[in-house]
Amino acid sequence: MQVSLHSLSEEIDRIDPALVAELEDKESSQSPDLHQSLIERMDKILEGFPEEPDPVLRSLPYRALDFAFKAHGDQYRSSGKPYITHPVAVAELVGELVPDRPTLAAALLHDVVEDTEISSANITELFGQEVAFLVDGVTKVSQIRYALSHEKQIENLRRLLVATAKDLRVILIKLCDRLHNMRTLTPLAPAKRRQICQSTLDIFAPLAHRLGVEKIKNELQDLCLFYLNPGIYRRIKEQVAERLVERREYAEKVRHNIADVLATHGIEGNVEWRVKHFWSIYQKMERDRKDFSEIYDLTGIRILVESVDECYGALGIVHAVWPPVEGRFKDYISNPKPNDYRSIHTTLLGPEGRLLEVQIRTFQMHRVCEEGVAAHWRYKDLGRSSRRLGDDAAWIQQLSGILNEEMGAEEWTESLKTELFTSETYCYTPRGDIIRLPVGSCPIDFAYQIHTDLGDRCQGARVNGRFVPLSHRLKTGDLVEIVTSKSAHPTPDWLNLVKSSRARQKIRNSLLDLNRDTLIEQGRVLLGRELHRIGKDPAKFVQTKLCGRIIEQLKVKDLDDLFALIGFGRIATKQVLARIIQSEAKSKSTRKETQGETIKVSEIDDVLYRLARCCHPVKGEPIIGLVTRNRGISIHRETCVNITKFQGDPARLIPLNWEGSAEKVSKVDIVVEASDRTQLLADVTNTISSVGMNITRSSTLTHGDHTATLEFTIEIRDIQHLERLAKLLIELQGVSRVSQRRGARKTPLV
Repeated sequence: MQVSLHSLSEEIDRIDPALVAELEDKESSQSPDLHQSLIERMDKILEGFPEEPDPVLRSLPYRALDFAFKAHGDQYRSSGKPYITHPVAVAELVGELVPDRPTLAAALLHDVVEDTEISSANITELFGQEVAFLVDGVTKVSQIRYALSHEKQIENLRRLLVATAKDLRVILIKLCDRLHNMRTLTPLAPAKRRQICQSTLDIFAPLAHRLGVEKIKNELQDLCLFYLNPGIYRRIKEQVAERLVERREYAEKVRHNIADVLATHGIEGNVEWRVKHFWSIYQKMERDRKDFSEIYDLTGIRILVESVDECYGALGIVHAVWPPVEGRFKDYISNPKPNDYRSIHTTLLGPEGRLLEVQIRTFQMHRVCEEGVAAHWRYKDLGRSSRRLGDDAAWIQQLSGILNEEMGAEEWTESLKTELFTSETYCYTPRGDIIRLPVGSCPIDFAYQIHTDLGDRCQGARVNGRFVPLSHRLKTGDLVEIVTSKSAHPTPDWLNLVKSSRARQKIRNSLLDLNRDTLIEQGRVLLGRELHRIGKDPAKFVQTKLCGRIIEQLKVKDLDDLFALIGFGRIATKQVLARIIQSEAKSKSTRKETQGETIKVSEIDDVLYRLARCCHPVKGEPIIGLVTRNRGISIHRETCVNITKFQGDPARLIPLNWEGSAEKVSKVDIVVEASDRTQLLADVTNTISSVGMNITRSSTLTHGDHTATLEFTIEIRDIQHLERLAKLLIELQGVSRVSQRRGARKTPLV
């Protein structure tokens, strides 16, 4: 039994962007000839690739490198480095996951179409259809930006899923692209860093997890913690490092004990030590309201063996040596996760009475755990027979079909969260087929997952041979048989029972068809009542061009369809009214900008407006106006969490720009968290004064763990003024976090 000891210092420093940047600087300075140094890096990448007899395909990565080198020419990154260093770094990451030359070429060319004058047709002509398809897919995915309007964001997410469903290599390249961008995020402005980190946490880290590429997911999350909460990141890093010697001694003792006892039973393999990632530590502290000192599972043991039988054999042996903790055992070998993650997890009462997490898996399972779908490509599909990973993309193909363009933006977003980022339940049909459903699903979900007609005619169900109500919550391993009736049909109550997007969509479609005439009349009455309230004649309004434009904006077929959807509740009357109000507001005073029409704050002085209390927008921050029913326009930050619920209805949102009538100073509340010490308050207040800010209120609270929380209300000129202060405060001795209080929330400033 081999014992593997990792360098704890390497684990602790593994994703510090400052160290990554320093390493890149050293690499780029090793050779004065940039092009030659890039060729040498390409040689190193290809060392791990299988032999390629076709000379055209064998030279493909080098031809792509030369083309990208010339295309990006004198372009530079925000760090000041030649832009070509980025696609080469992405290619290095891709090469570790997918040893495939067309994929490597696409990684090198992934920014050429978006950032230069080169077209997709040029890529097709020079490098072939396969490379062009991958480049085009990554280009579309790259258009995802967190700061875009909600509808544009959703459209790009649709593109991501469609492209990924056709070829998983698209998202693998994009994940590597995002990882390198996150590693080199430091030169960007704080606001831009926060936007990129938020989209990483919302989209790319969950996708990496769903695809099983854990090593990318873990690093993405740790980097987000570094940028979003640098004080907390540093504190966790320091506290992990404080126990360095103790951890090494305990890890060696436990691993050698396990290796010895397994060897005596004839089980060969590796025993490894692993450390919990910083993001995981942070999440546990936040979720369980625990201090770092209260987290006992910072380290764990991983046992790697050759076969499944040896996995269960090793489990029995370690349970015989140390007692397992009740309720802390999970068998993901018998019941794999949706991303094909397979491993046994158990928690033991280990030496010295410490809780000890142990993972047991085969070497092949470990490769899949680390690399996800890419592991299948590397270890099963080294030949040319299967280039598209079709089987592994089945769940994305199904998902992209469910998330169709007929859904409203809000419904689409909610469906994405349900289908992509939640746990699943595995049930069986009477024929033994496995049906995957969101956790908490009922027999109606099960029926619609099989076929629409089966769902529409569902009357009841037998689960494991016993009749159950339609509200019954299914569990993994259940055998489900649907009972149907010709007279059965969906009812509105079903919408409260189902969990899956597919079932919810099918039920709504059926209810609309069954009750269309009644719903049209209900919608006509509801909209007419609201139009009368704002002084409009319903009969005249429906004949106007504005009504026609609203029908187009809401993507409905005609006026009857609008009435039916209002009567059904799919479209709210306020969505129509908001578009009327917006049209009238825009007709007063607007100005053109690159992204469309933007109303200056100074130009809405004749319209009732107010700054939202939930996010307290500050001059200089990107803002957006929300058209309210009775209080005019409410001005929010573009990234305000409370604005997201309205982004499915873009007509209620008016882009705004700070100008003219914005106040010369704004009052903001900031929170400084630090280790308690003498002169702390004096140092903080002096720093605030040094940048020309006036303090109008202050309070200080010390805690039993020798920490302190200082709160101030200060007057600032704009958001840049505030960010400059935050950078100075975070450098003070003992300061771990500087935040702005926006309503009940605290937003990190650095």
